[in-house]
Amino acid sequence: MSFHVTRWLFLVAAVLGGVAVFAIGALIALGVGSVVAGPDGAPPTPVGHNWTEVEGHGTDGAGWWLGTTDNQALELRVNNARALRIEPASDPAHGFSPNVIGGYSENGVTPGVLGATIGGGGLSGYINQVTANYGTVSGGWNNTASNNHATVGGGYNNNASGDAATVGGGTRNGASAYYATVGGGIGNTASEWDATVGGGDENTASGINSTVGGGVQNTASGRDATVGGGYANGASGFLAAVGGGYTNTATDDYGTVGGGGNNQAGDADADPANTPYATVGGGQGNTASGPSATVGGGNTNTASNQSATVAGGASNIASGDQATVGGGGGNTANGVSATVGGGDANTAGGGTNATVGGGHANIASGSDATVGGGNSNTASGYATTVGGGQNNTAAGNYSFAAGRRAWANNQGCFVWGDSTDADVACDSNNGFVIRASGNIWFGTTSSPDLTTGFINTSTGAYLSTGGTWTNASDRDAKENFTLVDGQEVLARLAEIPITTWNYKAQDAVIRHMGPVGQDFYSAFGLGESDTAISTVDADGVTLAAIQGLYELSQEQDDRIQVLEAENADLQQQLNDLETRVAVLEGQAGVNNGSAGPLSSSLTAGGLLLAGLAFGGLVVVQRRRAGGGR
Repeated sequence: MSFHVTRWLFLVAAVLGGVAVFAIGALIALGVGSVVAGPDGAPPTPVGHNWTEVEGHGTDGAGWWLGTTDNQALELRVNNARALRIEPASDPAHGFSPNVIGGYSENGVTPGVLGATIGGGGLSGYINQVTANYGTVSGGWNNTASNNHATVGGGYNNNASGDAATVGGGTRNGASAYYATVGGGIGNTASEWDATVGGGDENTASGINSTVGGGVQNTASGRDATVGGGYANGASGFLAAVGGGYTNTATDDYGTVGGGGNNQAGDADADPANTPYATVGGGQGNTASGPSATVGGGNTNTASNQSATVAGGASNIASGDQATVGGGGGNTANGVSATVGGGDANTAGGGTNATVGGGHANIASGSDATVGGGNSNTASGYATTVGGGQNNTAAGNYSFAAGRRAWANNQGCFVWGDSTDADVACDSNNGFVIRASGNIWFGTTSSPDLTTGFINTSTGAYLSTGGTWTNASDRDAKENFTLVDGQEVLARLAEIPITTWNYKAQDAVIRHMGPVGQDFYSAFGLGESDTAISTVDADGVTLAAIQGLYELSQEQDDRIQVLEAENADLQQQLNDLETRVAVLEGQAGVNNGSAGPLSSSLTAGGLLLAGLAFGGLVVVQRRRAGGGR
């Protein structure tokens, strides 16, 4: 940029020189008294002819010319005061290059300087001057081109003191290094190679290739650093940049502040290379002091570690590596890759990858822990989650808590607390705890009915408030009915092994009784698989088997009634027999002996044997009536 400005100013000087020569010719054409140098240094001889009267000079001016033939200066005066001075100057290495001095009569070129140009300007006590070869001051007053090829375009009190340096104009500006450039403005300084100040007031570009576009009291002191404008901004790191705003600083290499006020990109210590690529987009009082850290905007936010980010908000801190705060106020992400989305007074840290989505005063302090939002919630275990709500805590690893005052204290716990202002806790591993005073519903439909039961499903089954599970059994909810044979069910059930056992997930001392799903399914084909038994199906088999037993019982009752009638009849016959035996025995006591002793004994013995046989028959019948035993 400075090279093009310098070339432009050289062109201006050349044009001004041409104008001066043209003025000489014009004055002569108008008949103004001129001085033509005499030969061999003799005093000049006045002439008074018009330029148009000169003839035969040829198209190249070789035949006639105006000037001197010796090493003397040529002056053009106006009102007997010098207006233009052409001084002979030569360099053995480069040939003849006169100095052209216009403007105030005291404007001057330092003796020994060649190729200098002063286009005009100057006044008493405030002369323009060139003190080095090929320097140029186009105009203005009290301007100085004090190094080789230096240029001052105009203005006043400007100094181009660097080799090929340029001051375009303005006042009190200085370009003091090689190819340094100040476009204009007031009190600006470009003091390092290729440094540039476009304009403004009291700006300084002091780093190699540094740039200040404008504004007031801005400083670009790092190599290739840039300040676009604004007030009192500073870019001191390599390739650091401040777009504008006020009192912003980019102190470390590649640091950037887009604008705003009192923002800082970098840690501002003695080493500008230790926190590179820090960025503050804007806002006020923000600091990005970690390598590749970013603050998007907002107020008094801080991103203080590697790749940490605060998007905005107020008084937020991202102090962990790759930590992020999206916004809100007073939030802190101090763990590695920790995130706070927003809200206020939230903290994600302690472990890695902790997250707080938002809300107020929430803490995610475990690694991979998450608090979705709400108020005063804490996720302190590994991979724990608090969905939201208030005063909930997920302390056990892999636990979940949500609602109000839900405490998942052990690993694998799931706890839901309703709006009741009381704690509900899970204090054993892998527990599932729900407090829902307004009933619970599970299902696949979109129309839950919580009017009955404590836990309600889409099929109508529910856990009652009293604590009993109630299966749905509405006739209108069923179809494809088929009657069953109770005695057949009983027979199949009799074939199923019934054992005691324990679940592998439980301790061996915890015993259960029942069939296995495979045997049950093989016997009845009920349920959705052969590895589970529905309570509805188990109850149905039990009821059918009971009906089968009832049918058998009824059949046995009928049989018993018949046997009991037969038994009563036999009993009556036995009683009659016993009576007859007694009569016979009484008659034997009054035997007249007509039949003799042997005849009497045989009759009594025969009757006894007959009675014993009949009694045995009765006993057999009674045993049969009693169940065959």
